[in-house]
Amino acid sequence: MSVLSALLEEILPVVGILPVASEDGQCFDGVDNDGDGKSDLDDSDCAQDLGSLVGNSVVAIPFAGIFGNYLKESCNDLATSNFGGPDAVFVWTAPTSGAYRFDTTGSSFDTVLAAFKGNPTTSAELGCNDDGADLASGASSLQLEVIASDKLTIVVDSKSNPAAADALNLSITEL
Repeated sequence: MSVLSALLEEILPVVGILPVASEDGQCFDGVDNDGDGKSDLDDSDCAQDLGSLVGNSVVAIPFAGIFGNYLKESCNDLATSNFGGPDAVFVWTAPTSGAYRFDTTGSSFDTVLAAFKGNPTTSAELGCNDDGADLASGASSLQLEVIASDKLTIVVDSKSNPAAADALNLSITEL
């Protein structure tokens, strides 16, 4: 092997996952795609950490065009919606053991709400709701029993692509 060949072999990149500027489209692959030292649910590009927040409007943010479309929730009508529009993914840690209600009342678009314990592509779904019976305007709700320090992944999906002015509202209340 020539000296030049040996040098080239040392500096050629390893074939595999190419670095990207963001986690967009790659939020559940277990890789730190954007090189910020965090991957998947620990990366704020993929999931917003809510800590142990409880109350009305824990999340109140503009929605359209800022989240990926990665997940297929069991209660989303996959035949007609192609698993909806954009997703918003949140990580929430239960402050105490007990029953909690998660709902999207006050959102300005039709939502689907799902919860997982851990990575939504590898963990069992704890619950899914599209259009809660006691809620108006396409809001969704879930009631879950949790143990203190349980770390849940909360996914809010849209039934279709929301308009630019649409907003997401997520409330988490202890029952």
